[in-house]
Amino acid sequence: MTMEAYSRKVTKGDGRLLLEVPEEIAEFLTVEQGDAVSFQIVDNQVVVRPERKLDTSELKGLDEDFAEGVRVVLDKYDQTFRTLADRRDG
Repeated sequence: MTMEAYSRKVTKGDGRLLLEVPEEIAEFLTVEQGDAVSFQIVDNQVVVRPERKLDTSELKGLDEDFAEGVRVVLDKYDQTFRTLADRRDG
């Protein structure tokens, strides 16, 4: 995987700090304006992930504990699954 560095300045607007996301990063994360993202500090690095909710409304009778376990796994490994799918499709 090629590692590219992007640099942006933090600005202030509406009484809060704002950070512009480079288009390449937004595409990589598959996020658009209005999408929610989460920030975590892991091993002294900031990890940014899109927040995606697993829609289980169509799965009647699905155990809620199981569904929560699936959500946790998908949240944790979302980008890994996307990378694997891209390799398969590419």
